[in-house]
Amino acid sequence: MASFAQGWSIQIRVIKALLIRELSTRFGRENIGFLWMIVEPLLFPALVGLMWRILKGPEEHGISVVAYVITGYVPLTFFRHAISRCAGVFTANSSLMYHKQIKLLDFIFVRFFIEVIGSMTSFSIIVLICIYFDIFPVPYIASSPCPCAWFSRHFPKCRKLSSGSCRLPPM
Repeated sequence: MASFAQGWSIQIRVIKALLIRELSTRFGRENIGFLWMIVEPLLFPALVGLMWRILKGPEEHGISVVAYVITGYVPLTFFRHAISRCAGVFTANSSLMYHKQIKLLDFIFVRFFIEVIGSMTSFSIIVLICIYFDIFPVPYIASSPCPCAWFSRHFPKCRKLSSGSCRLPPM
């Protein structure tokens, strides 16, 4: 019987191989396909946010319209794409199920992982662009040099974690 370490190394190799196979079949061997993985989740929220900003102005009820759209539509498109991609996993990869090391959950994990990487990368890019152009509001604590100071103020058990070198202005 194989040890846990041997089984884990086999599982990692299976996941890596399935990841490479999924990326090459989904996006082709051209680099523009990998760019599409990041750009495609950006298109819908960017266009909806731009339209809302033009039609309704920069704020609605005291909330930035663009920030509201970006933080709402990117997770929505992520879950919609992840579920729709994982739903057809067996029909596309049923021929690989003859290998004893490959399980159905491996396919689902790989497809979900690809969607997570693409969505998180596109979300980070669109947020950084909006912060650069001062469209996306940044809380004071997130822009401070030591965000752990906020935790030490609001969560007393975390005071041991903060170094004491960061000081927030009094409330």
